[in-house]
Amino acid sequence: DPRVILPVMVCYDAFVMSHTYMQVDIPEQEAVDRFLPPFRSLWKLDLAYPFTHGSVIYPDDYEEVRFSMQQAMDNARRVIAEAAREYRDMVGGYHGELVDAYRMEDAEYALLAMGTVASECRVAVDELRESGYPCGLVRIRSYRPFPVAELRELLAPLRVALVIDRAISFGLEGPLFSEVKAAVYGNGGSSIHGMVTGLGGRDVPYDLIAENAVAAFQGKLPPGSHWPAVRLNEHHRLVKRSLEEYWKKEGVR
Repeated sequence: DPRVILPVMVCYDAFVMSHTYMQVDIPEQEAVDRFLPPFRSLWKLDLAYPFTHGSVIYPDDYEEVRFSMQQAMDNARRVIAEAAREYRDMVGGYHGELVDAYRMEDAEYALLAMGTVASECRVAVDELRESGYPCGLVRIRSYRPFPVAELRELLAPLRVALVIDRAISFGLEGPLFSEVKAAVYGNGGSSIHGMVTGLGGRDVPYDLIAENAVAAFQGKLPPGSHWPAVRLNEHHRLVKRSLEEYWKKEGVR
């Protein structure tokens, strides 16, 4: 799309997506052809119109180039939404635009997640509603551009939100947790908690999510990113003791 012209990175969960399988619906080729226009490269080598590709950008022009990339990323917000609606109309199937909201119409609480863990969150939301918590789910579909306006609208009326990260930004907290807090800063009084789990493809069952969601809703989670599934056992303690003994022998501790 000439409004964007930026590379796209499609990210998926390691192990959960790369080492498992499930049934999928493959659209008919005719529907795909209707949705996808014929590919025409906007950047190509053409002797009739010569210009430089990938050259060094000097300081006098670098900031303007970066500014144009930021404008293109802002344009992508509208393009992503348009493409999602066009896919729904031409092919069938709709999975949201920058976000996918589930049972958020009357929600007082919410779970926020990206990727495959959002499927478990949907089950957790249903369980929480059965237990009397009017909870919904906001699945983040686009990390860049980040859905700031959508999150500010969806989270404004909430009492509590729990952000589930399957990643850790070392030295800080879960990256999605940081982004969500920054996006809604100054936009109401909803309390936002973070949870890091499922690293390395470890299973994240819906009951673990629901249990920690209740703790968040009741104000019982500690500040920062909570790690509910860490289970240090005798093997970990033995390795730690062995390393400490070795370091002591070597005089490094």
